[in-house]
Amino acid sequence: MTVYSVPTLYEPATWPDPIEPIWQMLPARGESPVGAKRTDLTLADRLFMAAVVNVPAERRPWGSITWLADVFNTSRPTVLYAIGKRGRAGMQALPARYPCLPDLPAQTSPVAEYPVVQVTPNRIRRSMLTLLFPGKVSGCDIQECLEAALDVSRSNATVSDLLHEAGRRAGKILDNVDLSPLGPVVLARDELFTGRNPNLLLVEPHSLVIAGLYATQDRDAETWACALSLTQDRGA
Repeated sequence: MTVYSVPTLYEPATWPDPIEPIWQMLPARGESPVGAKRTDLTLADRLFMAAVVNVPAERRPWGSITWLADVFNTSRPTVLYAIGKRGRAGMQALPARYPCLPDLPAQTSPVAEYPVVQVTPNRIRRSMLTLLFPGKVSGCDIQECLEAALDVSRSNATVSDLLHEAGRRAGKILDNVDLSPLGPVVLARDELFTGRNPNLLLVEPHSLVIAGLYATQDRDAETWACALSLTQDRGA
């Protein structure tokens, strides 16, 4: 039975030699570096990605980095910096007793082309809160956004805890706001729902000052009267 209608499947134009033969020989399984987070990425996979990244950009096929990220199910920053930069640093650290290896040309820091962001705990928290509000990204999608933008991940429980903590801090700030400079005002009110629970919102329509925001169990007249009384006690 004829399986292929062409005499050969090898197309040298896909990658410049010797990248294509190396890609074809990559094993499906193998050892991964000690302490690696992605144990499915073998040492051979990482060395191959580092080799492609360190091919001069003018000789590297267009879209190579995106192709590597898709094939190995990772992100572009991981391919460029975590793997490519680490592989280049490892080659530069080789001792001088290997005369067969040519000297590597001086590499410019990626800072000159791409800004390097320092991923701190505070930046991660601010990113999650910005995605939640005003981004309106659901908690389930925040993990994918963090992985794509910062190469980190957080669980849904962590996102939920952060949201509740931020809500408590915002409530304390609102409770201490002095509304007396507003003078006599007519406040616009609305009911925003989180699931089935209403949040009673009071806003001064000219300055858009949030005069009150109360998470309640219901939205009947007595609950609204209590919210208005609390807001009036703060000077409105």
